[in-house]
Formats: sequence, structure tokens, C-alpha cells
Amino acid sequence: MQKVYIFDFNVKPNLFKATFLDRDSDDLIEFKIGKDCGDGVKLHEFLSNDVAALIGFDCFLNNRVLHMFMLNSSLSSVDLYNYYDEVREAKYKKKDLSIYPEIKANILDLYTIHHLYKKERKTELEWVAFQINSLDINNNCQTIKKLYIQSLHMVELRKRIIKGYKVSSHNHINWMNYSDMKLGSEMLLSIYSKKLGLNPFEIRQLRTNRSEVKGSDIIKIDYDHKIEEFRLLKEAIKRKVYTDFSNPSDVPIVVNFKGIELSYGMSGVRGSVHDTIVEESKDYSVFEVDAISNHAHIVANLGLHPAHLGPEICSILKEDILDIRLAELVKPEPDFGLIKAYKEVLLAATGNGKNSHSWMYDPLYYLQVVINSELLINILIERLVLESDAKIIKVNTDSVMFMVDSTED
Repeated sequence: MQKVYIFDFNVKPNLFKATFLDRDSDDLIEFKIGKDCGDGVKLHEFLSNDVAALIGFDCFLNNRVLHMFMLNSSLSSVDLYNYYDEVREAKYKKKDLSIYPEIKANILDLYTIHHLYKKERKTELEWVAFQINSLDINNNCQTIKKLYIQSLHMVELRKRIIKGYKVSSHNHINWMNYSDMKLGSEMLLSIYSKKLGLNPFEIRQLRTNRSEVKGSDIIKIDYDHKIEEFRLLKEAIKRKVYTDFSNPSDVPIVVNFKGIELSYGMSGVRGSVHDTIVEESKDYSVFEVDAISNHAHIVANLGLHPAHLGPEICSILKEDILDIRLAELVKPEPDFGLIKAYKEVLLAATGNGKNSHSWMYDPLYYLQVVINSELLINILIERLVLESDAKIIKVNTDSVMFMVDSTED
């Protein structure tokens, strides 16, 4: 009976070692080709008769060596090493790789999944072993198996997201390899172009480039704050001119409010009490108010949109995405695939406003979403403090944690 094996090659001039780990039983099988060992024929028979599929990590070179070996099982370890080195050099020098064909077999390369999902972009197997707390970083096959189990959860989530959006696999097979932000962007583009009868390729080319954005053009929320610190913040934003839209060197505006240092920047508001342990007691209760899809609500309610797209994108986000997602959340048996899918759409719709490679790019639009969201959080803080005598504990882009006296009504 053919089985699925996790595999790894160790390619040296004096020894070629192929290791296979049974995915289900953990049985280990090794084949060696070298001066004093000649398992070439056995390895060829094993691959031909016993293997249903292979699971590896960063299989670019291994797949090509495997193809060459299956064509000629009498190759020596020196032959295999020289071919391996030749392919590696061709890849490094960006030569034509079509002369080095891959083996036509069922091989899952976990490098692709890991590379797309890990922000660190580390690709060495040793680093992966460290990340997933592998017990033995020297046992490559066991490390790959652990990564495979972890990756199954990622793949299943991705399938649920795409299923939630009702995507046909033959049209969107590449969506399985997209990052979350890219996936959300592609979903939104599909909905937007279909709804308005537009060409998606033409929409992809659209951008609104700006050299600067004045703070006075950003603020859309008209609210007369009673707390002086928030009034002064609003005036400071109006006077500010934003130029560094990529965000790394943007200097946030800092407000000291009742012992908390609140930082208002291009990515949101942050702040919390310092060096303090906050605990509930019989006299005080701790609550957190979380604004679901805060940025999306800002876009829908204030009519914000990239200049090159027009107001239609607002109604589409609200009626075709946001309202449907919120309705699904309260159902007795919600479709979590749909909920997750539309969450990625909403995040992409607002977050890509600062991405110059995105069809949603418009720095003014992005700053309007973020800054007005910050001002909305300030309104919530003000009402909690003035109306409930709340003590603010923590603030971020879409939530406020606070403490109130539970002995009072």
C-alpha cells in the first residue's frame, strides 16, 4: 500500500542520504548512496512503488535532484551533488531554469505556507524548528512533520475563508497562496468590479498619489469636546502636515490624560497605565468596550473613499460586506468562514489605503479613516469619564478598557 512520507535529502559529494518519515506511523526509512553504500536501486523502487505523496520543506532543489535520479538511478553521490550544485547556482544567478525540470509527483512544499504566513520571513529549517519548539532541531523530518501539522490549520482556515466567500476554485486557485491582506483585497476587487460592471484589470492600475496631506482636510467628525486635552489634540491635528505615508518615521502626537500617555499616530491610538496591576474587587469593576469593525463603520458612516474610486465603494462596503458580516455574527449557527472572509475584506479596504501597490491607495483616505477613528475613541473616553466617572486603564485603535466604582449605580 502506498503511503504519504515526509522527506529530506542530505546532499554531499561523498554521501547522498534520502530520509523518509511515514506521516502516520513515524517509521523512519533511510537510503544512502556513496563510496561504501549503494541504495540507488532500492531508493528508485521505493519511490516508484511505495510513495503516494511527499511532504517537504523548500523543495526547489530536492524536486529537481529527484527528477534526475528517477531518470537514472545509477547516479553516484558525486553526480547528484554536482547536479544539485549546478541547479543551486543557476537559481542564484537567475539563469534559465527550464532545463532543470521538476519531478512530476504529488509533493507538498511547506516552505510556501510558512514563508507567506511568518512575518519574520525566515526560511531556514533550523529557524522553523526554533519557532515551532521542535524537540530535536537536528531531526529534519520530525521538524517538517511538526510544521506540517501546524500548517494544516492554516490551510483549513484558508479553505474556510474562500468557501465563506463562495469562490470557485478553478477561477481563484491562487487565492490559497495569498496573505490575509492580499486575499481580502482580491475579494473586495471581485465584489466591487462585479457590482459596478467594471474591468478588474483596469481598476488594479488606479491610485491617488499625494505629496502631502493637511490635517485640516482629514477631520470629518464635528464634536465639541469638554475635555481640554482632546480639544487641543484636535487643533494640533488640524495644524499638522503629513508627508511620510509609509509610517516608519511619523512622530505621533502625545497627550497626557489622567496619568495615561496616549499616543496618536498614523496607525492608531495607543496608551495604558504604567507600572500598575489592575484587579477587580468588591468596590471596582473592570470593563472593556470593543468597537467591532471600527474602521469600516467610519468609512460607511462618514462616506470616506479613495478619490479615484468614488462613493460607490462606501455603499458596497456597508451593504455587501459589513451589514452581512454583522448579521452573521448574531445567528445561532454563524458561518465562521463567511465571517472571517468578510473581516479580511474590511481590513484590506481600510489598511490598503496606505499601500502604494494597492488599487485602494490614497493617503488622504487612509488618514481620514485612522484619525477620525481616533477622535471617535476620544468621544467614548470623554463620555465614560464625565458620565460614569470611569478610570481609563488601556486604549487602542478600537477599544477602551476602564474601571468604575461598582458601589454606585
